Amino acid sequence: MINRAVFFIGLLLLPLMGVAQQGINFEHISLEEAMVQAEKQNKLVFIDFYTDWCAPCKMMANGVFKETVVGEEYNKNFINIKINAEKEGVQAAKKYGINAYPTMMFINRDGDVMYKKVGSANLDGVLRMSKEALMSLKSGASLDELDKEYSNKRNDEAFLKLYIDKKIKSGDKPYAAIEDYLKVQKSMKPNTSDMLDFFLDNASCLLVGGKAEQILNENYDAFMEICTRPEERVVKQFKERMRVNTRTAALEEKNPEYMRLFITEWKKSYPDSDAKNDALTNYELEYLFLSKDNEAYKALASRYLDSLVSAKTIEQLRASDQVLYEEYMKVHGNDYSLTGMSSQAKMLQGKEALSQIKTISRIGIAYLNMPDNKKADYKKIMKWIDYGMQLVPEDTTIPIFKGSVLYKQGKVKEAIALKEDILSKMKPNDMGRTALETQIANMKKGSKK
Repeated sequence: MINRAVFFIGLLLLPLMGVAQQGINFEHISLEEAMVQAEKQNKLVFIDFYTDWCAPCKMMANGVFKETVVGEEYNKNFINIKINAEKEGVQAAKKYGINAYPTMMFINRDGDVMYKKVGSANLDGVLRMSKEALMSLKSGASLDELDKEYSNKRNDEAFLKLYIDKKIKSGDKPYAAIEDYLKVQKSMKPNTSDMLDFFLDNASCLLVGGKAEQILNENYDAFMEICTRPEERVVKQFKERMRVNTRTAALEEKNPEYMRLFITEWKKSYPDSDAKNDALTNYELEYLFLSKDNEAYKALASRYLDSLVSAKTIEQLRASDQVLYEEYMKVHGNDYSLTGMSSQAKMLQGKEALSQIKTISRIGIAYLNMPDNKKADYKKIMKWIDYGMQLVPEDTTIPIFKGSVLYKQGKVKEAIALKEDILSKMKPNDMGRTALETQIANMKKGSKK
């Protein structure tokens, strides 16, 4: 016989037990298994792509994803899974082009992307994602399907409008589609508030060298007359914003034509710049890399890095950094008793040195990954590395790069030993630790990446 008091207490605990079942129920199944369930239940699969080192990912996992209202919405409508993009989800992340975290994605039972959001979201944003994803499902056309139609419908105003809206809602930037739309659309006159609103709404997607720039140049005064005071600043910055967008688009889409448009516009804005200017040289290197002109890239990279390492001795470079540091300290003082030395002061102790480390690593890695490198190429790279390792001895960027060079040369044991030594000196929460662990694991497995 059940004790009445125990039975009564059990009844009281039932609501509390229900409360524990809150938030999104992320199922511990593979992507393939989730798609099978999606087909059986006629649902979308919600994927949270994350990494171990991603702080916003952890905030969402411990915050908004545990909200009851979010759980009710997502558990009802989706098959929910989490994928670590640097562990079991490497192939899935590669397939869907995931390179920023968190990335949240909704796919249908065929694996087509119905909606995508890059970056963290608050409660309203997470609930809005659900509504937009379900709307995409009801509309019948996935983003993947529209992508396939795009090349044949670049003159279709109605299609382009739908396509742009779908791309934006999915977290993508429809650079080319907006250019196409502005060329064919008949619903907005160039000098009207409707066109201004379109420009303001899509400010991050407008490029130089095309229809958007033409409309802005021809109607700038008209825009300034009809815009509000807060909008004036945005309109004044349109040209600079469009130039930055064009370089961003070139790098995101690996499009050398966009990079050439950016360089052309950059030269117009800085007509007195020497062709050997650091910024312009780096832009030209980006263009050659995107164009896959490997020999031209290697030639320019060699000239640039050779001049960099020969311009100043290590002592001269440290002396100039010391001058910057001392000037800063004269203005700001050195009383950091409560917080320790400021990050700005620390950076100025080796500003130029750290900048050169970053440059040698960035350009050197691209050079290293060029096909058909010969002994002379590796000799060049090691010369840059030898210089870079003296700049800030405690910085691990160049030593890690050196490990990759050794591995590429077939010196596997030496490469692994070097990177493991670096890893042993890192703290558990140090940035880059997870990536270094992955590199070492791949080396041991024989990966060529």
